[in-house]
Amino acid sequence: MKNGQTLILFGISFIMLAACGTKPSMSQPLSLSLKPFRVNQETASIRPVLASATLSLSSVQFFTARYGDATGVIGQYDGVFQTTNGGHSWKQLYTRPVITHLHLLNAQEGWLTTCSHTGCSDANQLMKTVNGGKTWQLIYQAAPDISLGIPDFVSTTTGYMVETNQQTMQSDLMRTTNGGQSWVALNSPLHSPGVVTNAVDFLTPHTGWLLVGQQMGA
Repeated sequence: MKNGQTLILFGISFIMLAACGTKPSMSQPLSLSLKPFRVNQETASIRPVLASATLSLSSVQFFTARYGDATGVIGQYDGVFQTTNGGHSWKQLYTRPVITHLHLLNAQEGWLTTCSHTGCSDANQLMKTVNGGKTWQLIYQAAPDISLGIPDFVSTTTGYMVETNQQTMQSDLMRTTNGGQSWVALNSPLHSPGVVTNAVDFLTPHTGWLLVGQQMGA
């Protein structure tokens, strides 16, 4: 390993991609219980903004100092939550038995991955909101044995996501140009044996990064 670092399962590297090619996914979301902390760079202060023990947040996105959305768990269900006071209190907007990933393009448009039935662990559905998370519409149903990674949209129409076949463990970097209704696979390093990922980030429709790892023994 470089720099003397030891990773138990995967060696991690960043690979920059230019989106091209076609061809038609490993999502192992971590289960974490996190509390949001607000960072003030001017005063170098970091302080908690959520004291409730009934809500456990797993991801959060802010668009202003006061307005943000998050995914989390309340009771036995996952949900989408919204704050308008910088994270001090949260309002539940939407709930599902399982929500694995949330990506918001702006304060109104966003996508989430979820499961089609209670008790599932791998996401196989993509849903979209156009009203800040108040309502969600199913726009994409993955094929059997396919799990969906984290969606990443650079515009209302263009987005990227990793799909993994849970039977073969073959992953593909996918692209949509119609807001997530259909996806086409791109040529990417994910086609190499033993390569795995679940993180993708695109800056523009043509430039992006994959966080990939090489499975030991592959």
